[in-house]
Amino acid sequence: MKIKVKITQKPQTVNSQDKVVLDCLRQMGFDNIKSVRVGKYLEIEMDDSLSVEERLEQIREACKTEVNPIMEDFTLEIVS
Repeated sequence: MKIKVKITQKPQTVNSQDKVVLDCLRQMGFDNIKSVRVGKYLEIEMDDSLSVEERLEQIREACKTEVNPIMEDFTLEIVS
């Protein structure tokens, strides 16, 4: 089973990476880009030894080590 994890910044969070990427894009001529939000993306493959719910719970627990709950949110999507 493959699970996609998308880690995004909470709307009120200010991140210096956003500004750097936006500035670079504008320097490259993409003046019409209004804003950029930088996040993280993970694809995790798991074997079938646990139930789907148990696997999702393990991924949620793993995300607690990767996600800063004050600044970030995450979503899970089962791919296969």
